[in-house]
Amino acid sequence: MDASAKEKRQSQIKLFFLMVIILGAAMVLYFTMPSEAEDKSSQSEPAKEVFIDHEKENNLKSDRLINEHDIEDAEKEKIQRVSKKFITEYYSYDHKKNDNLAKAKNYLTPEFYAELKNGEEKVGFAYRVIDDISFRNFEVNNGIPRLQVYVETSQLNEKKQIVRTVDVQFDIDLSRQKNDWKVSYFSVIGKGIKEHE
Repeated sequence: MDASAKEKRQSQIKLFFLMVIILGAAMVLYFTMPSEAEDKSSQSEPAKEVFIDHEKENNLKSDRLINEHDIEDAEKEKIQRVSKKFITEYYSYDHKKNDNLAKAKNYLTPEFYAELKNGEEKVGFAYRVIDDISFRNFEVNNGIPRLQVYVETSQLNEKKQIVRTVDVQFDIDLSRQKNDWKVSYFSVIGKGIKEHE
């Protein structure tokens, strides 16, 4: 195979994976978005409060009711600040130190930290740098504050040259523990990748 055919094949493979990601995201959105009929019926009803048993869920001593109206702008800012610090500490990576999870520990619930610690793996690059973080959506779902955060990153080799740029979306759930917001769960969805030479 000559070089141009190989490059064309690589481009086709990248396009295929990008289409799979987009199709998967569209399916998730389709099946998780409420229908218009549900939207209209929920607008006529007052906001529902959800009882959260923090003692059971997060080993706390107090219970409270949480709904979207309970979280004021100042609290939303705290939630965004904790989420941003968590992403910066956890998703940045330096192969020489490999301490990103330890640095993010203060922003995680103890149970979720233990789960992540058990699942650590070796990555295929030397450094990952956070280029930009932007907040896309905030909602309270079943009494749990949830943020959707778009993150642009660069992956670098050992010479600190950019190998690829990767865009991802974090969906972050938070819970209040001892007057601080902690990340209780997150998922990462790939949104785009661009190889550099």
